[in-house]
Amino acid sequence: MESLWGDLSMPALQCLVLAQIYCLTKGDYKTLIRYRGQAVGICQMLGLHQNQTPFALDPLTTETRKKVFWCQYVLDR
Repeated sequence: MESLWGDLSMPALQCLVLAQIYCLTKGDYKTLIRYRGQAVGICQMLGLHQNQTPFALDPLTTETRKKVFWCQYVLDR
């Protein structure tokens, strides 16, 4: 996971979301908080919290961006 630390991409964000789910099931809250902070930062840098229409991406990419954002949102709540 540390190799993804500087990566600002959707695959890195997806890995962080999965890692957070794993940490929740294992009860490793210290690591969970670290991964959560990194994932929220990537979401903001990629603009996932904004309307996706101006980005003019293909439908699959647009849906992936929306689903990853909402997964992170639920984990952050």
